Amino acid sequence: MGYRSFVSFMESERLRQGITRDELEKLSGISASTFTKWARGENKPQLEPYILVMRALGYEIVVRRKKNAAKKDGQQGRQENAV
Repeated sequence: MGYRSFVSFMESERLRQGITRDELEKLSGISASTFTKWARGENKPQLEPYILVMRALGYEIVVRRKKNAAKKDGQQGRQENAV
């Protein structure tokens, strides 16, 4: 999901839940002015704010490697450490 898609989703989900930007600021720790900058395209969110906002909206972020990704990367059989 690109950042514009994320901002659009976040805004629609925030409105659906009846949460103001000020309330989302309190829930996520991300300033309301930052949300405004995202919506205007003046700033792009980094990974940590994505996670904080989505948690505040009741979502979790799951990151996993595709099943066949190791074969495509030429690293078949190599196991990566979890981050």
